[in-house]
Amino acid sequence: MKIFVKSFCIFTCIVLLAGPQVCIAVDLMIQYSILDSETLEDGTVRGDMQVLVINQTAAELYNVDLRLEDAGFNQIDKGVYQFGAVPAGEGRVHVASFMFSEEFPVSYPEILWRVDYDNGLGVHTQTFISATEEMGGSE
Repeated sequence: MKIFVKSFCIFTCIVLLAGPQVCIAVDLMIQYSILDSETLEDGTVRGDMQVLVINQTAAELYNVDLRLEDAGFNQIDKGVYQFGAVPAGEGRVHVASFMFSEEFPVSYPEILWRVDYDNGLGVHTQTFISATEEMGGSE
Protein backbone atom coordinates (compact mmCIF):
# COMPACT_ATOMS: atom_id res chain seq x y z
CA MET A 1 0.00 0.00 0.00
CA LYS A 2 2.87 2.39 0.82
CA ILE A 3 4.37 1.81 -2.63
CA PHE A 4 1.02 2.60 -4.29
CA VAL A 5 0.61 5.82 -2.29
CA LYS A 6 4.17 6.89 -3.00
CA SER A 7 3.77 6.12 -6.74
CA PHE A 8 0.46 8.01 -6.83
CA CYS A 9 2.07 11.04 -5.16
CA ILE A 10 4.96 11.03 -7.64
CA PHE A 11 2.56 10.68 -10.59
CA THR A 12 0.40 13.53 -9.26
CA CYS A 13 3.45 15.79 -8.89
CA ILE A 14 4.58 15.03 -12.44
CA VAL A 15 1.13 15.78 -13.86
CA LEU A 16 0.85 19.03 -11.91
CA LEU A 17 4.30 20.19 -12.99
CA ALA A 18 4.17 19.02 -16.61
CA GLY A 19 0.49 19.63 -17.26
CA PRO A 20 0.67 23.42 -17.63
CA GLN A 21 3.46 23.12 -20.22
CA VAL A 22 1.37 20.73 -22.31
CA CYS A 23 -1.76 22.87 -22.06
CA ILE A 24 0.05 26.10 -22.90
CA ALA A 25 1.54 24.69 -26.09
CA VAL A 26 -1.88 24.86 -27.78
CA ASP A 27 -1.83 28.66 -27.44
CA LEU A 28 0.58 28.92 -30.39
CA MET A 29 1.22 26.94 -33.54
CA ILE A 30 4.54 27.19 -35.39
CA GLN A 31 5.35 26.28 -38.98
CA TYR A 32 8.57 26.88 -40.86
CA SER A 33 9.87 26.80 -44.39
CA ILE A 34 13.41 26.78 -45.73
CA LEU A 35 13.35 29.46 -48.43
CA ASP A 36 16.84 28.83 -49.76
CA SER A 37 19.92 27.03 -48.55
CA GLU A 38 23.37 25.92 -49.55
CA THR A 39 25.65 23.24 -48.17
CA LEU A 40 29.18 24.40 -47.46
CA GLU A 41 32.29 22.24 -47.85
CA ASP A 42 32.31 21.36 -44.15
CA GLY A 43 28.71 20.06 -44.34
CA THR A 44 27.21 23.14 -42.69
CA VAL A 45 23.95 24.31 -44.24
CA ARG A 46 23.13 28.00 -44.32
CA GLY A 47 20.24 29.88 -45.78
CA ASP A 48 17.02 31.71 -45.05
CA MET A 49 14.08 30.40 -43.07
CA GLN A 50 10.53 31.70 -42.85
CA VAL A 51 8.75 31.01 -39.57
CA LEU A 52 5.02 31.47 -39.03
CA VAL A 53 3.62 31.82 -35.50
CA ILE A 54 -0.17 31.56 -35.16
CA ASN A 55 -1.93 32.73 -32.00
CA GLN A 56 -4.70 30.20 -31.34
CA THR A 57 -6.13 32.04 -28.33
CA ALA A 58 -8.94 34.58 -27.99
CA ALA A 59 -6.55 37.26 -26.69
CA GLU A 60 -3.48 39.06 -28.02
CA LEU A 61 -0.09 37.66 -26.97
CA TYR A 62 2.88 39.97 -26.47
CA ASN A 63 6.68 39.72 -26.66
CA VAL A 64 6.56 36.45 -28.61
CA ASP A 65 10.14 35.17 -29.04
CA LEU A 66 11.41 31.88 -30.50
CA ARG A 67 14.79 30.29 -29.84
CA LEU A 68 16.20 26.95 -30.91
CA GLU A 69 16.03 24.54 -28.00
CA ASP A 70 19.26 22.59 -27.55
CA ALA A 71 20.78 24.41 -30.51
CA GLY A 72 24.27 22.96 -30.24
CA PHE A 73 26.16 24.23 -33.30
CA ASN A 74 22.92 25.28 -35.00
CA GLN A 75 22.25 29.01 -35.14
CA ILE A 76 19.48 31.37 -36.10
CA ASP A 77 19.92 35.05 -36.82
CA LYS A 78 20.79 36.87 -33.56
CA GLY A 79 19.86 33.71 -31.61
CA VAL A 80 16.19 34.70 -31.44
CA TYR A 81 13.27 35.35 -33.76
CA GLN A 82 11.24 38.21 -32.26
CA PHE A 83 7.61 38.48 -33.33
CA GLY A 84 6.39 41.11 -30.84
CA ALA A 85 2.59 41.17 -30.45
CA VAL A 86 0.48 38.55 -32.21
CA PRO A 87 -3.27 39.36 -32.26
CA ALA A 88 -5.86 36.73 -31.33
CA GLY A 89 -6.46 34.23 -34.12
CA GLU A 90 -3.80 35.76 -36.35
CA GLY A 91 -0.27 34.91 -37.37
CA ARG A 92 3.04 36.69 -37.83
CA VAL A 93 5.85 35.75 -40.20
CA HIS A 94 9.56 36.26 -39.61
CA VAL A 95 12.28 35.67 -42.22
CA ALA A 96 15.91 35.46 -41.16
CA SER A 97 19.09 33.55 -41.77
CA PHE A 98 20.14 30.28 -40.18
CA MET A 99 23.19 28.04 -40.06
CA PHE A 100 22.72 24.35 -39.27
CA SER A 101 25.34 21.66 -38.92
CA GLU A 102 25.10 18.30 -40.66
CA GLU A 103 22.06 19.24 -42.74
CA PHE A 104 19.99 19.56 -39.57
CA PRO A 105 16.58 20.33 -41.14
CA VAL A 106 16.95 17.46 -43.62
CA SER A 107 17.99 14.87 -41.04
CA TYR A 108 15.64 16.15 -38.34
CA PRO A 109 12.65 17.83 -40.00
CA GLU A 110 11.06 18.65 -36.64
CA ILE A 111 12.56 21.68 -34.95
CA LEU A 112 12.01 22.15 -31.22
CA TRP A 113 11.53 25.81 -30.33
CA ARG A 114 11.73 27.41 -26.90
CA VAL A 115 8.93 29.97 -26.94
CA ASP A 116 8.51 32.95 -24.61
CA TYR A 117 5.47 35.23 -24.55
CA ASP A 118 3.26 37.32 -22.28
CA ASN A 119 -0.52 37.23 -22.19
CA GLY A 120 -2.77 40.28 -21.87
CA LEU A 121 -2.47 40.20 -18.07
CA GLY A 122 1.32 40.36 -18.26
CA VAL A 123 1.80 36.73 -17.21
CA HIS A 124 5.03 35.44 -18.76
CA THR A 125 5.05 31.93 -20.23
CA GLN A 126 7.92 29.80 -21.47
CA THR A 127 7.14 26.56 -23.27
CA PHE A 128 8.47 24.23 -25.96
CA ILE A 129 6.77 23.69 -29.29
CA SER A 130 7.84 21.30 -32.02
CA ALA A 131 7.36 22.45 -35.60
CA THR A 132 7.68 20.70 -38.93
CA GLU A 133 8.25 22.17 -42.37
CA GLU A 134 4.73 22.78 -43.65
CA MET A 135 4.67 26.19 -45.27
CA GLY A 136 5.44 25.04 -48.81
CA GLY A 137 9.05 26.21 -49.09
CA SER A 138 11.41 25.29 -51.87
CA GLU A 139 12.10 21.59 -52.24
